[in-house]
Amino acid sequence: MQMLDASMDALFNLPNILDTNTDYWITYSDRSDFNDQNLDHIRQSVNATLLPFDFITDSGLTLGNSILFTKHRIYYEKEALSYPLYFSCERENYLDEFTGSHCALPAALFSSINKEDYEAITIGLLWQHHNDTYFFVHYSLEDFFALFANNKVLDYSHLSVYSGDTSLAEYGEPLNQDYITLTAHGNNQLDIQVDLHLANSYIEQNLASMTQLIRIFITIVLIAAILWIIIFSLALSKPYRSISDALYNTGYLSTDFTAKSFTDTLVAGITRMGNQLSDYEQILKIQRERSRIHIFEKAIYRGLYGEESQKAFYSAFPDFPEKWQLVQLQYASDNDEMTFHTMQPILIQHLEKHISNLFVLSPNEDTLLVLLPLTPERQIAEELKKLCDIIHQQYGFSISIAFSREYDNPTFLVDAFHELESDEFSILPQSKTYCISMQQLQTIHYALLCGDVKTAISALKNSADKILANNDPFTAKISYRMLGYTLVQLKLENNHIKDIPIPAFCHDNLHKLFEEDFPACFHLVAEQLKQQNVEQTKKLDQDILDFIQHNLTNQQLGVALAAEQFHISPPTLQKRMNACTGKSFSAYVEAVRMEKAQQMLRDTSATVQEIAEAVGYINANSFYKAYKRCFGEPPLTYRQRIHEH
Repeated sequence: MQMLDASMDALFNLPNILDTNTDYWITYSDRSDFNDQNLDHIRQSVNATLLPFDFITDSGLTLGNSILFTKHRIYYEKEALSYPLYFSCERENYLDEFTGSHCALPAALFSSINKEDYEAITIGLLWQHHNDTYFFVHYSLEDFFALFANNKVLDYSHLSVYSGDTSLAEYGEPLNQDYITLTAHGNNQLDIQVDLHLANSYIEQNLASMTQLIRIFITIVLIAAILWIIIFSLALSKPYRSISDALYNTGYLSTDFTAKSFTDTLVAGITRMGNQLSDYEQILKIQRERSRIHIFEKAIYRGLYGEESQKAFYSAFPDFPEKWQLVQLQYASDNDEMTFHTMQPILIQHLEKHISNLFVLSPNEDTLLVLLPLTPERQIAEELKKLCDIIHQQYGFSISIAFSREYDNPTFLVDAFHELESDEFSILPQSKTYCISMQQLQTIHYALLCGDVKTAISALKNSADKILANNDPFTAKISYRMLGYTLVQLKLENNHIKDIPIPAFCHDNLHKLFEEDFPACFHLVAEQLKQQNVEQTKKLDQDILDFIQHNLTNQQLGVALAAEQFHISPPTLQKRMNACTGKSFSAYVEAVRMEKAQQMLRDTSATVQEIAEAVGYINANSFYKAYKRCFGEPPLTYRQRIHEH
């Protein structure tokens, strides 16, 4: 789900990346405003953002019911959506289904010239409102399902994907046997959720070998115990103490024989061993608690819709309070001496000790969700605030609290959770407002991607000055995480910087972190990406020159053919040719052809017609004019002059 969220974050950031760059023109309904260079810039930006995610089959930009470009091609005319150009879909007018600022279309079957038939979910993101321009992404179902379970697991399960209440795709038939439900919930704007119904038979099958080993162990232990008894009976001359010491080493017998005979102690030890090996009560208790957690998570993240889900919830929570509210607690150490793994048990222990009938869920390592039962005779909310103050004073870590409204029905759990996630119910204290902004993060991300370290550091400094002046552990740590996530996104998109370390958080020296460590990291990232862009450009230039040399005999050799070969626009191709040769594409091709023709006139006895065909001219007359224009004399005159000398 983290990989899926990262890909959707990349998609939703595309408009921000493009809108903040003056190279991209404002789009209008008239296609003429999209010149080929503009489209190629946009396509390259889309590819750089989305291509690292290999479960994205294809992507592109649409204008109304037409496609401007895809991952590999650019279109200049208002061409209909058809198989020869791009792909065909089993549903007609597929692009007309894009609605709203962002939408998810259920799985459909596509036929593509770049890939065999495949099923995919489509995500659409509106860029320009006035001319209905959308970015779109295809998620291949085969690769999408592989994110969540391998083929062996999928054979025993039913996997379904939702966007809100809309079903996007399913794998397998609904199970008609007992199963458990595993839920993954995305943090994206489309509210993507994946439910995996895993058959109990699969779990039992995997536990069969363990059960068999336990049975063998019990059998061996019982046989050994019987043999010990027989040996004891047959060897009365051996002292009791040596036998008791041997049995004590098994961990099931006591060495105290003052109150019982050896036989009684042996029987008691064997009984104790059997009880321990056959005690499944604790295992069942753990399984029931995990099932309750899964049901509670489903109620919070997806809601209780349908009679079946409500029946399962009331079965798991028969004593659900009549009146309740949802509380979110976020905690952080004041001095970094305590870890999240230390703070969480302390907080849970104090909550359960002072407030009864709580249900606690831990969605993140620094966050607790608490279902708080309400009664008329107790001001539980005030008690909770006082309890958090006591914990802060006693253990030295701060706790922020956010309360939802009060409810009287578990079907509103999802609404209460959405309240806590909204801006109106921020879990941070009101005084802590100096976190780094999304606009600054986007500026840093795009500046580093372009190798512009100066702009990236300037954007960082604007926020770092406020963070350091505030000197607050919450805002500093949250800003650090946001910067870290931005760098992780860049690493996912560019393998060349995967080994550059992200600075570690240190509360005792925030000035060094934000004024030295992060700028140093930015320098390394920007320099590496800038060098990568230079190397890619040099390789492209050399590949174009090699392509010309290998295709001199091709009479169709031109800008259009070369641009299609390298998946770039003709203006971009011309720009690269001018940069590396100082000539236009056609002028360079003619110069190379004339050089080869002059060499053949000098070193071979081929006729003018044969030489013309060898350097890619349709007839000898065209070759004759080109040669005379280049060298100022006819080809045969040059041959005669060379041979006379």
